[in-house]
Amino acid sequence: MRKFTTIIITAILICSAIVLVAIAADKSGKETVTQAGEAVVTYPANVVKESVNTVGTAAQGVVETVVGTVEATGETLTGNVESAPKIVTTPVEGSFSTVSEAAVNTVEIPVTAAEETKPVSK
Repeated sequence: MRKFTTIIITAILICSAIVLVAIAADKSGKETVTQAGEAVVTYPANVVKESVNTVGTAAQGVVETVVGTVEATGETLTGNVESAPKIVTTPVEGSFSTVSEAAVNTVEIPVTAAEETKPVSK
């Protein structure tokens, strides 16, 4: 697990270096140095913000899956036999949805953070 974490952190650092170079290549002069300095601080903060959003979305998906399963179980136990299949399908569908959404959001984190880091033209 530590190797995986190290690889992810290294990839994020490489992406941030690439973003900084791209930002610096867009403009030249003293303004570029200031903007690159701001980007060094802003990009990691944006990555963290987007990561927190992804984790929050995944947690919400987990809660919705659990609630749906509990509701289906309760309905089945109170006599609504038509809800019985939902006891199995709700966790499967909810887990797939949560995992796929988290994967997509995780892939988009560096891109979104870079877009938020771009300096505003004066």
